[in-house]
Amino acid sequence: MCIRDRLALALMRFLGSGIGIYGRGVLIIPMEQDLNVGRDMISLLFAATILPPALLGPVGGWLMDRLGGRRVLVISSIITGLGFITLLWVNSFFALVLVYIGFISLAYNWCVWQAPTAITNNWFIRNKALGLSILSAGVGAGGVVLVPVAEFMVDAFGWRVASAIGGSAI
Repeated sequence: MCIRDRLALALMRFLGSGIGIYGRGVLIIPMEQDLNVGRDMISLLFAATILPPALLGPVGGWLMDRLGGRRVLVISSIITGLGFITLLWVNSFFALVLVYIGFISLAYNWCVWQAPTAITNNWFIRNKALGLSILSAGVGAGGVVLVPVAEFMVDAFGWRVASAIGGSAI
């Protein structure tokens, strides 16, 4: 695995953490105002997105062993991106729950966390720690760089369009 591949996987973590984890805080208030629900409901939704990956994480590992990490990465990236783009048409809290739990949550976990780690881990015999460190560097960088960008996009275009743009980037 060359440095270009390592950086590409780190970019996936950069985008994924900035959009899917740290960027969530920017969405809470606009979502609650737009969907007319309390902060507790939006926060509960974001907390509930941990459940599908927790239950089906081993399935992702099995798929990566069977199909290869790169295939799972590509397929789950497409599903995640389409999930974020689908937020353009969400007009109720129930629809938001379906999209986040049904599309984004599990596929996001596989494309941002599991697949890049599996690919990096399987590729390296020597310098494995360096490869995983480069991969992990994308997480913090994504939060630092993309949260202000997400804030700008939400203010300029609204949370739906900002989510769709973020999903397109993934």
